[in-house]
Amino acid sequence: MIRTYHSAARITHFCDECFHDILPGEGYTGDVVIDGSHFIILKRHDRCPVDPFEEEREIFEEFDRESELREELPMAA
Repeated sequence: MIRTYHSAARITHFCDECFHDILPGEGYTGDVVIDGSHFIILKRHDRCPVDPFEEEREIFEEFDRESELREELPMAA
């Protein structure tokens, strides 16, 4: 990473973390990175309005609940 900066949006940007717009006036963090011969600027809200991993978290929680239920079942002889 080359540098990180914090700013308030003056125009609409795209959040690379939650995939929603960063609207004018909202705070965001920008990371400047270099990939080979290309500069890339990744921007993200200071606080994303949407949890980008909410769906995955729900899937894992359901899997954990099912695993606990299976452990409680008696073993077949």
